[in-house]
Amino acid sequence: MLNKGNLLKDISFQIRGLFHRLALTGESLHAQSPISIAQRAILESMYISGRQTIPSLAKNRSVSRQFIQKNVNGLTRKKFVKILENPEHKRSFYIELTDAGRELIGEFIKKENMVFQELAKHYSLIELENALSLLKRFDKHLQNYDGKAK
Repeated sequence: MLNKGNLLKDISFQIRGLFHRLALTGESLHAQSPISIAQRAILESMYISGRQTIPSLAKNRSVSRQFIQKNVNGLTRKKFVKILENPEHKRSFYIELTDAGRELIGEFIKKENMVFQELAKHYSLIELENALSLLKRFDKHLQNYDGKAK
């Protein structure tokens, strides 16, 4: 039987598949990349939002601080990010893009934008606006969900 709960479950299932397809597309598009998909996501987050701490990166990506720290360590070794002192907190440093990191993620975004521009031809503006609105609301309600069925 079709109801809103089942439709939302189907949307959730579709999102999971889309997430994996996006990851595979990214891996293919950036096959020669010196960084992993997880590291790419960290660079993109800083490209958009500027310098951040490990805890804020972890919270924004809904992953553990340890996962972020491991990937930031790799990015630091490759000189795509640098560690800066945080005057507000002695143990939580800021992570910031280096010029090399900014250039690399800029190249990634440029390639990806070309793909998205091509794919966008299949949708109307209103379809895309409605999809984005729905996904943002779904995410907001899920963030506030306490895990208890009512």
